[in-house]
Amino acid sequence: MGCLKILLLFFLFMNISSGQKNTIFQGQHLRVGEKLESPNKEFRLEFFSLDANKTQYIGIFYNLPSNMTLFPGDDRPVWVANRDNPIQYASGNTLTLDDDENLKIFYGGESFIMSNSYNVTTRNASATLFDNGNFVLVELNTNGSEKKTLWQSFDFPTDTLLPGMKLGRNVKTGQIWSLTSWISKDVPASGSFTIGIDTNDSDQLIIWWLGSVFWTSGRWGNGTFGNISRVSHYEYVNLSFVSTEDEKYVTYSVSETRTLSRYVMDTFGFIKERGAAGPFGVCFYKPSAGCVTEESIGCSIRNDSWFKRRPNSVSGNRFRFANNNMSLFDCKKQCEKNCSCAAFASITATGTGCDIWSNVSILNSLESDVFILDDERGMFIFTSLSFLRCCHVTRKSR
Repeated sequence: MGCLKILLLFFLFMNISSGQKNTIFQGQHLRVGEKLESPNKEFRLEFFSLDANKTQYIGIFYNLPSNMTLFPGDDRPVWVANRDNPIQYASGNTLTLDDDENLKIFYGGESFIMSNSYNVTTRNASATLFDNGNFVLVELNTNGSEKKTLWQSFDFPTDTLLPGMKLGRNVKTGQIWSLTSWISKDVPASGSFTIGIDTNDSDQLIIWWLGSVFWTSGRWGNGTFGNISRVSHYEYVNLSFVSTEDEKYVTYSVSETRTLSRYVMDTFGFIKERGAAGPFGVCFYKPSAGCVTEESIGCSIRNDSWFKRRPNSVSGNRFRFANNNMSLFDCKKQCEKNCSCAAFASITATGTGCDIWSNVSILNSLESDVFILDDERGMFIFTSLSFLRCCHVTRKSR
């Protein structure tokens, strides 16, 4: 009998790689290099790093079929557990489900609570990665069936909307479902743009930039929003608006043959669909309808263009902002507020921080990437090849 107890304890505290592939039970550990995988093999959850193994996160990814045509961003996580709390990279870091039903990341003698079950102590809980990409923590009955859901990743989106996820709010509990952009393509921390349902019950989606309204979808009617074309929904996308006494949200589904679907709130205020322009058609500059005017504080709207060129530096009067969490879009907006601003740049290799220049006079070869706005005053100012990697090389306002 004693040997049987020891054997049971051994199996309980096994690494996840030796047990269930999509579920972690109390006392089990998910280690660096291991993963949870959904039963349909479409999603995986694992530790990852974006900066040459300096910092580390836990994220959920699409598994990319080897025979599939890939698009920019396909290898990005669809969800990041600790986006605003990166941990120092170490091979000994672990994810554990503890006795208090909390998912915890252990690193360097410290821990970060990934989920909070409000200290309901039980020895019968598990966390499972499902086929839709949702990571769900549940309390179990004695027979192993689900008793209640304690926490789920779909309730805490990062920048990505998957089929079946919600954008909106639970009226009774106050739960908010929204997407917030990354600071840059290499920094998943919460950025400047957020999209969600209007809290004033206008039945429309709103994108906020630093808390101010940046774009509105128009009201819902006839199966779409007023400022969103039906054509841009695509034939495989079913966009839905749900309004009940308890909840008000937008969601979408796709045809069974469509895989790897996602909508991303990007760092420049776009909602992007994988491999194409998204159904929300979000604007960067003021269009004929649907966007708040972008009149800058100090100047009238400037006829500016973006250029993607080889790295160069500029000489002139430079001002550096103290906030290193500014995105490149934030830096652009600061430049546009200053009538004499001729150039702006991120100050880190990951695309964060902000320098702006006025009265640019000299162009020199440079040691680091610089991202520049050319306002068509006859200056040829160059940018890093890494700038706007996706698709928007040149844009003009109005």
